[in-house]
Amino acid sequence: MRRTYKAKQLFLKNSDLSKDGKLFQFECFRESKELESIRTFLLKNIDQIIEENWGKFGKDFILQHIIRAKRLQLVRYNNKIVAIASASKKVINKKHVLYLEFTVINQDFQGYDLSIILNADMIVDEFVEGMIQRKFKSLHIMAITRNLRVLGSLKHFASFIYPDPESIGSDKKLPLANNETWELAQTILKQSWNPNRKLLREGCVLIGSYENTPWLISPVSQKHYNQQIQTLGEEFLELKKNKDKEFIVHVKYNFLSIIKYLIWFIRKKNAK
Repeated sequence: MRRTYKAKQLFLKNSDLSKDGKLFQFECFRESKELESIRTFLLKNIDQIIEENWGKFGKDFILQHIIRAKRLQLVRYNNKIVAIASASKKVINKKHVLYLEFTVINQDFQGYDLSIILNADMIVDEFVEGMIQRKFKSLHIMAITRNLRVLGSLKHFASFIYPDPESIGSDKKLPLANNETWELAQTILKQSWNPNRKLLREGCVLIGSYENTPWLISPVSQKHYNQQIQTLGEEFLELKKNKDKEFIVHVKYNFLSIIKYLIWFIRKKNAK
């Protein structure tokens, strides 16, 4: 029987600034009374939790991508919610896909690898739960994001990722998305709230998501410690120019991906 609510405490150190560690409470919600309860709380407190760290989202976006998500992950510090991630299950082109709806980390808690753990926990749970249904094949994960930390967290253990920062050539070009990735990305766009946005095959760059919410485009250029990821963002999203661009990311996780994450997680948890 699957568990509808899980909680764990983790003491994590900040890898960006070598700060002292902090004790975080991680909570995972599935379809249950607990999920309904936390949805109600989030709906009442969404301004404080999300908008002060990211910007003002429309009510429809919050309802669709956070409140109605089938999986919800929270991180608390001193009983305050400091990170949220949500995901849904979709069938796209006859493939079972975990669609990562939303990930936001309080700016004061960057560098603790919270996004890696949040998204990987959901991916691992879905991988294990759907193994038989997928006939033990890789799990497909899709996300739309312009956040380089989210991209980096997905690449960390992936057996496949597009766009792949390591694939950028000396001419700053990427190979075109393969047919599988391109068809998945096109279907994601067709099923989205605005299917008329422009999608480029090189990099799966989506244009026009922020026409009505330009304040959500970060006024400060994002930084990532991995130079390849940083280059990918600067070249294809034009982050320094604050362009209205983001990636449709296609990721696959196989058994080796899960093992790599579990080893990383044990090391992270036991780090002195």
